[in-house]
Amino acid sequence: LECAYGYCVAPPAEALGFMVRLTMPPESDFVQQQIPELVLQGTPALTVQLVETVELHGVIRNAGDTFVSNLAGELEARAKGEIEGLDYRFTARSSDGLDSGGIGYTLKLLPGRDYTLIFRPDDKSLPPHTFSLSAEDVVEGPLDLTLPALSDYTKLAGWVQWPSGKPVNSCKMTVLLDAGHALPSIVLDTPQSAFDLRLPPETEAIRVRIESTEEGLLFPTFVTEPLAPSDNLEVVLPSPPDGSAPIDAQLRVERISSDGDSVPVSGINLVLSGDLPEGIVTTTAMTDSEGFARVHVLPGTYEVIVASPPGQDFGTLEATLTWSAGEGSKAGALKTLVMPARPHLQGVVRDAEGELLTAGQVQAKKRIDEDAKGRVSISPAPFVTHIDTSGRYALHLDSGAYDITVIPEPGSGAPPLQHEGLEVEASRNFDVTLPSPSLARITVNDPDANPVPHVTVELYPIGTSDTPRVLVKGTTDETGVVDLLVPHEQ
Repeated sequence: LECAYGYCVAPPAEALGFMVRLTMPPESDFVQQQIPELVLQGTPALTVQLVETVELHGVIRNAGDTFVSNLAGELEARAKGEIEGLDYRFTARSSDGLDSGGIGYTLKLLPGRDYTLIFRPDDKSLPPHTFSLSAEDVVEGPLDLTLPALSDYTKLAGWVQWPSGKPVNSCKMTVLLDAGHALPSIVLDTPQSAFDLRLPPETEAIRVRIESTEEGLLFPTFVTEPLAPSDNLEVVLPSPPDGSAPIDAQLRVERISSDGDSVPVSGINLVLSGDLPEGIVTTTAMTDSEGFARVHVLPGTYEVIVASPPGQDFGTLEATLTWSAGEGSKAGALKTLVMPARPHLQGVVRDAEGELLTAGQVQAKKRIDEDAKGRVSISPAPFVTHIDTSGRYALHLDSGAYDITVIPEPGSGAPPLQHEGLEVEASRNFDVTLPSPSLARITVNDPDANPVPHVTVELYPIGTSDTPRVLVKGTTDETGVVDLLVPHEQ
């Protein structure tokens, strides 16, 4: 090791590269920026110069509408990022009317990129509208965005009812458009379950999804065949089959203590999803202080997930439950779920010289099971624990594959480490030896070479697949400088 800017680090590698994301503080004149490759070569000191931001401003309104000066809503701009899996997303609020300068919105973007703009009006009777903005059009200055004329929208109005002609008094409705797009869901709770919406101009066919609500009658989610929009549309739900009256059922969630006793688990969420012949039924519940949860279901088989948060020694449970027609009573048929014990991952963390690391964090992020696509699934928060003064760490994890990140305490002089795809099916030991450190001293300047403070600098390993995980991050000081210890070899 040698001295560099007050750190004991290995000499810079031949070419140690990283991907970089720079996130500005809210009051900054700049927006997030990405660098696909930043190479440490010969010196740990690197300077990054920010790209000048382009500011667009103007008004958003319907063509020919002289009564509204500017539509209120959210304007979102998306563009492909330089780092795979981390696209750019910039947003702005469009005000209800114009400011003193005659401006209805201001949006900051990076130049030289093609953007997709989506405007979501606060007026929910208007559908979202998408614009394409080419790199040549991303030029500083005014840009008015014109929505279709109100008379050009396709009108959709009608009601939702049962075959008997009675309205469905409480339901959630979603209009499905082509190419996977959909209008925002709305709740119909009027006595007639009536709706009155506008669709994008020249919409020729839609499908309508109707779902039950907690306040209304339980029924399977229903999706219509393609329909031609009209202002007098009847959406008729199928009649529930005979013998499918809702069941008022009870569940009890337990765990096994170290003494072998059954202990109720309170305050935990359950998600039930049944793919029934009549359609999909999804419902949720939470256990009370005695571990009981009451659920309303229709006869059939349900996939059940009871998600245990990090920090518990009992794990997430996936189970299958079946209710038969007529089963249960007002008290409910009781079914018991026993939470599994979590495997124990533990080990010792040492630096490159073999010395114990006495402070820091170990994070474990579970990989999503590709086979679980199409089923009810959860994306748990990372499991996190601290390294104690004896260099040890311990985590209770659900079974599965994990990406492990070791983050030493900043004063330790050791770099972070990522280990991908660690299989944890049973309790096991996993000792970690950190690599030798290198230093990345990054200075962030504006286009005029002035230092930019309070910028969050994130480094990502090059060549990672899917959504990359940040290796190390820090914030520039008042001189625009941040020192980041990184692995000497990756």
